[in-house]
Amino acid sequence: MRQIFLFAVISTLLAVPMGTWHSSRIFAQEAAQPTAEQSTAPPIDLDGQVGELIDQLDADSFQIRNQSEIELRKLGGDAIAMLRKAVDKQTGERRLRLLRILQEFDRSVRLIDTVKRPELDCVTSVTISDDGLFLYAAAWKARTVSVFSRSIDTGRLDLIEAHSDGGLDGAISVRISPDGNWVAATSIRARSVVLFRRDQATGKLTKLQATKLAAKSSALAFPVEVAFSPDSRFLLVLDSAAMGHGVPGAVVVYRLLDDGRMQWTETNGGQQACFTNARGIVFHPQRNEFYVAAADPGMLSVVAWEPQTGFTFVKQIVRDEQFGVKGLSGVMSVATSSDGRFVYTSSGRFHGDNAVGVFGVATDGALSVIQEVIAGRDLIGQFLGGNELAVSGDGENVYATATMSSTLAGFARDSQTGELRHIETVALGRNKLGPAGICLSPDGHFIYVAVEEQASIAILQRE
Repeated sequence: MRQIFLFAVISTLLAVPMGTWHSSRIFAQEAAQPTAEQSTAPPIDLDGQVGELIDQLDADSFQIRNQSEIELRKLGGDAIAMLRKAVDKQTGERRLRLLRILQEFDRSVRLIDTVKRPELDCVTSVTISDDGLFLYAAAWKARTVSVFSRSIDTGRLDLIEAHSDGGLDGAISVRISPDGNWVAATSIRARSVVLFRRDQATGKLTKLQATKLAAKSSALAFPVEVAFSPDSRFLLVLDSAAMGHGVPGAVVVYRLLDDGRMQWTETNGGQQACFTNARGIVFHPQRNEFYVAAADPGMLSVVAWEPQTGFTFVKQIVRDEQFGVKGLSGVMSVATSSDGRFVYTSSGRFHGDNAVGVFGVATDGALSVIQEVIAGRDLIGQFLGGNELAVSGDGENVYATATMSSTLAGFARDSQTGELRHIETVALGRNKLGPAGICLSPDGHFIYVAVEEQASIAILQRE
């Protein structure tokens, strides 16, 4: 009888599917674990813990102050929202230590390499091809436009070639056309714009023309910046003096012919001297409009663009100290968000406000100020001599160079409101003329900054 009984039990067990047997084991294990009601671990009072640690940030004991800061850092993301709410209510050492903690949590970039070469003496402008394989730099004292190959994985740069001649004396800006076929550079000492044809496979450049005097136009006086039209058929030059036109500054438009010649189309002197010492220009990503930042009058202009003829006319002028605008004096640079809803400015390189501004774009294209972060009034770190700025492709950050303080300011960006929150200041040298031009790699992983008096390009990696 015992043998028959054992045989029956074994047969029954073998008949149970393996999945059921496995589930049964898991159920048995789970049943053995204590339930929430049975757990003896007390709940963590994070609010109380954070509050207590903040209170100890200015304790009499230096050891307690340091240990409290360390413990707050260890809490990490769980406490970050509480620290942000608490920081504005604190003063003295409590506030300083909280700001330091938040800055470390929020940091978005780290300096990983610096490329220093004689061809980069007084480099002020950098730009990257859309495929991310090549970087171009303009250096005014070296009189060069340099071509670097770029590693997509590491961000490293290696020099391929450097163009240098009289037409590039004082080269301060270099840009690539959207179709990748052209490169243009402005030269303030030579008073010229040099056009190159670009080999997209090798990145190398072939000089085509240096334009000082084009048909039906007068000589360029102080060409400081260029922008290609979205279809790559036109080149727009910011001439800060516009010699011979009776205006203190102008946008000069050239049509690009297939044989590489630049055909003058028009010279727009603007309104109310709105292009005086014009320094920044960018096209809207969707609208037939572009924006011009003019330092001396502290103006940001909205300019309509006719893509077939290349003709332009000024639609709107936003002026410093009008309609709530406070940070456009000395404005140097202008950039747009990828969705075209917001425009960003940076001011202060030569004079005026040391500020970064945010403007909203209405359905009819009109600009209105949303926010201005101004040094000495708002939290922006050490920011003197605001120069170029760039919006990351993912829309999460805005980065602005500060030439006189030799720093790079990083901001977190709200994609819905466009507003900025300062999160970091990165020191890039101790020279009087520090960071100038800036660009991001197409994948957004690396930032390249032209550091003027150090004759170098700083490479930063985004976290």
